[in-house]
Amino acid sequence: MDTKITSKKAKSGRKLSFNSPGIAIFSVASVLFSAHAGGGFATGNQENTYFVSLGWSEIVSLILAMLLLTLTMRQAMIMYNKYDLKSHKELFQQLYHTIPLIS
Repeated sequence: MDTKITSKKAKSGRKLSFNSPGIAIFSVASVLFSAHAGGGFATGNQENTYFVSLGWSEIVSLILAMLLLTLTMRQAMIMYNKYDLKSHKELFQQLYHTIPLIS
């Protein structure tokens, strides 16, 4: 069964075809992201609702959230270099390694 998707002719008269699995993966990922983030993500309404509309305490929470994210990323980079890790998989294996129980 041929699952080749073709589009209309381009302005140059050539027919465009999209038979790459990467296009299908990208389109599914886009739909999942838009379902998760919603319409407020693109317009900025989501950020306004969560971080601005409730006053100064929400702006402080925005700064705190960004600070925690930055410190977490910094610590991951330090750990990545300290243990001479080669991939993100190795980093997470180092983070979540099993601790032997002391009997």
